[in-house]
Amino acid sequence: MAFFHGTQGSVLVDDIEEAKRFYKETFGFTDVFHHGMDMLEFNGALFFHMFEVSAERAEEYRDFMLKNSDKPIIYGALELDAEEDVRRVFESVSRDAKVKEPIGTRPWSPCCAEMVDKYGVSWYITAPEAAPAEGCVMCYPQGGQPPEIPCDPCLRWAEPGYRCPKVGI
Repeated sequence: MAFFHGTQGSVLVDDIEEAKRFYKETFGFTDVFHHGMDMLEFNGALFFHMFEVSAERAEEYRDFMLKNSDKPIIYGALELDAEEDVRRVFESVSRDAKVKEPIGTRPWSPCCAEMVDKYGVSWYITAPEAAPAEGCVMCYPQGGQPPEIPCDPCLRWAEPGYRCPKVGI
């Protein structure tokens, strides 16, 4: 994984060993035990603590996190090395997740998705930023034909603070 950014916090789970296995296999996190707490970290940076609670309490916690997924409490943003990695992580996470944005193309990414995993953690995953020289990926989809005359705004997609008038972002 090329880049990771996330919030710190606590995740309540009813099976801590299964949760650690999921995060290690899916995202490549490492688990550490520090001051009596199970924690996950990525490249030495703490991501979140995990506490094992009853199945009922863990379900209440997940329900709360899913109902408030528009204002995520714990989130991770990952820029993966390639589109295949985005698809692999998406397939693993989305089985038991609330998918907010399925895998798709955006002006800033050829492949990205957003979801809330089965433990209530929000994720944004993407492949490295890229756009064809002819314009943004919204006007010139991957594998598509370039427009005869690319619109001027699309050629400005990477300018700091620029917002595409076609897609409003």
